[in-house]
Amino acid sequence: MESSRNFETAYRIVDLDGAARWLSIIFSPPAVAAAGLALAAGRLATPGAWGWALAAMLMALCPPMGYVAWLVRRGAVADYDLRVRTQRYRPYLMTAVCGAASWLVLTLGGAPPLLRGLVGALAAQAAALMLITLAWKISLHTAAVASLVAICLAVFGPAAALSAALAPAVAWARVQLRRHTPGQTAAGALVGFLVTAVGLHLAG
Repeated sequence: MESSRNFETAYRIVDLDGAARWLSIIFSPPAVAAAGLALAAGRLATPGAWGWALAAMLMALCPPMGYVAWLVRRGAVADYDLRVRTQRYRPYLMTAVCGAASWLVLTLGGAPPLLRGLVGALAAQAAALMLITLAWKISLHTAAVASLVAICLAVFGPAAALSAALAPAVAWARVQLRRHTPGQTAAGALVGFLVTAVGLHLAG
């Protein structure tokens, strides 16, 4: 009984749910995707790289974010987390379409291959998550942060190995908040990392 009371006291002091919420907010998928594009643009350090990265953010990220906000205001979805699996279909489709359109614009405009690869991976990842979500809920948070890990490794090499710690940290947060199971977070991380790694490889 004493150990149980001590644990409860420690839990209240640490506030694990609060920490998990902050992790989820800081590493929200749109913020993580924007960070990945910014890292790539900074690494390229070529004329126009930041302009292309900003254009990609405006085309690929802002419309889906606005769409989800609109759905929340209408009461068509429960919350910004889209915790109900069946409410994720349309936002995923919107993200895939916007990502594909952004990739096309960047390709036709002659944007750096690294940025084209990232935007193409974003579109492919959204499409993959949408298809999986038709049958099973999967974590977008861990998919996004695993994508960021893949970007860090591609851009900075082995020096960025510590970034891999972000994935289990965000996975813990999503499980702690009861948004996902451990399996759903692991699957999301796997999809995010593999799709992004392949996209970057194809982009050269």
